[in-house]
Amino acid sequence: MEPARVQYHGADILELPPPSQAWAADEFLNILQTCLPQWAPGESLASLGPTNPKYWHLMVEAKKLAYADLYRYNADPDFVAVPLAKLLSESYAATLCGKIDPQHASTPGSEGESRCRRYHRALHRDSDGNMVSWVNSNFGIFGSGITVPGYGVMLHNRGALFTLNPRSPNVLEPHKRPFNTLSAGFAMRGANPG
Repeated sequence: MEPARVQYHGADILELPPPSQAWAADEFLNILQTCLPQWAPGESLASLGPTNPKYWHLMVEAKKLAYADLYRYNADPDFVAVPLAKLLSESYAATLCGKIDPQHASTPGSEGESRCRRYHRALHRDSDGNMVSWVNSNFGIFGSGITVPGYGVMLHNRGALFTLNPRSPNVLEPHKRPFNTLSAGFAMRGANPG
């Protein structure tokens, strides 16, 4: 599997590709990096700081754009052509800059629904440079509600993220992997974790 990847302030940000939603974080960062000079000339997120309303406004608006693309395109790439290279390109991010008004909030799109569920994530790097990013998620609070007899291991219900909407790229089909919220990513500076 080839990770979704963008450069953000000199670091490679690597996330899981479709059908995971993780790649939307890469698009979000790319939008911010490309468009912030137009939205707030001479400023950076660091100079604005989290006490400035514009800091939050620009981040929320950039996320709205990334999530609109996520819901428009994300699905199993064995079934649907997900234009990931385009979505993660700086040239595409530049086309989105004009869609944000630095002074006013946009109306969120009607696509999608909250995909947020509880999960556990662990990241580790040892002294030899080996790294692991591990996510354990049952999706719903008790997953499928089914345990493995004799072991007490709860099975997930990740198939719940399919849709029956025939216009959706994530419509239910045999052998198709569902849209998922697993986000096991890394930031790297050269060969080192950033």
